[in-house]
Amino acid sequence: MKKPFLIPLLTLLFLSVTSVASAQWVTNQLTTNSHIDSSSQINDSGHVVWQGYDGSDTEILYYDGTNVTQLSTNS
Repeated sequence: MKKPFLIPLLTLLFLSVTSVASAQWVTNQLTTNSHIDSSSQINDSGHVVWQGYDGSDTEILYYDGTNVTQLSTNS
């Protein structure tokens, strides 16, 4: 009675392990400051947005895969 349950479980485990094993990760440092950057989000294309301190207040920053752009300018 345990066999029908065991086969899908083993299949799921195999797919999970092979997916993790074949994933390739690239890490890029996007900021070099002494301030706290927070609330980062990344999409499937590798574009990133986050909140960063510009010296006087928090701004929204965007990384398009090549360049970092400040999207907001406010007080």
